[in-house]
Amino acid sequence: MGWVGMPCKDIYALTSSTCHNTHKQTNKHKLFFNNTMTQLALECQRHMFDLDDSDTPVAYLNACSCSPIPTQVHEAASQALAAKRKPWTMDTSTSSETHVKRIYAKLLSNSSAVSEQDIALCPSTSYAMTLAANSVNWAMHANPTVVVLDQQFASNTMPWQHHAKLRIVQRRRGRNWTDGVLEELANDDVACVAIPHAHWTDGSTVDVRAVAEACKAKSIPLALDLTQTLGAAPIAIGPDS
Repeated sequence: MGWVGMPCKDIYALTSSTCHNTHKQTNKHKLFFNNTMTQLALECQRHMFDLDDSDTPVAYLNACSCSPIPTQVHEAASQALAAKRKPWTMDTSTSSETHVKRIYAKLLSNSSAVSEQDIALCPSTSYAMTLAANSVNWAMHANPTVVVLDQQFASNTMPWQHHAKLRIVQRRRGRNWTDGVLEELANDDVACVAIPHAHWTDGSTVDVRAVAEACKAKSIPLALDLTQTLGAAPIAIGPDS
């Protein structure tokens, strides 16, 4: 089984050292996540934000609730608010919740392996991970452990501490995250693997397909936090992954 944390809106690269003069140059420069296995390349996305470079170039570096929203998000929110001015004209044949679930299903799989029935909407990643943690059969292990990454974001760490001891995959020279997780899976007390696709501190990634296959072979639940990558990097998983 697999659980997915709610993705945030910050999937765009706002600036690089060379792409802050004109929007015409944005497609010529790339930003890279620091990754020990593969590199996820993002084209400069300044054109997707309302950044006025006419006088002084803007390089705003922040995250989550303090970051500027993309122009496309602003337009979608404006359309939704405008529709509420005349709610009798709204198309209610499909609920907005179902529509959002279908979008998430498409992001998670390029096939029909994932549908809206497989998606549950939660207000935050920590809320989703708490639900996931409460769904694990901890009684199957006398002293259960959960595999996490070193300095992993708290929303996918703290919910598990109420149920089990954490097996923390440490950063080690010459070893990537994937190898570290697979090494920990050799322990019989592992009850769950709760990891991100990309580490929030530096963008280094985990081969989630390799980890999913290893977890499935041992019937170990896998909880993935895709906050940093869903919608920005290709990933195909299913409810049976």
